[in-house]
Amino acid sequence: MSDREEILQQINVIFRKGLNKPELEMNEATSADHVPEWDSLNHALLMVRVQGHFQVKFSIAELVQLKTIGDLCDLVEAKMKRS
Repeated sequence: MSDREEILQQINVIFRKGLNKPELEMNEATSADHVPEWDSLNHALLMVRVQGHFQVKFSIAELVQLKTIGDLCDLVEAKMKRS
């Protein structure tokens, strides 16, 4: 399994727990439009969980650029390479 696949898998686990949707299966094209429970409040909570899990920090500017789970994977991957 590649690092990218591992990041996606871990993000799936975080979102399943955070949204209380154990059946949720996301791919890199998944966006908030595809997941009704993924609203603005849950987005903030999920981003806090993602940051804590991967031990990275996101800026507001980075967060507003995120459109898909693939974008989030890109951001996590880039942050992890810098640390």
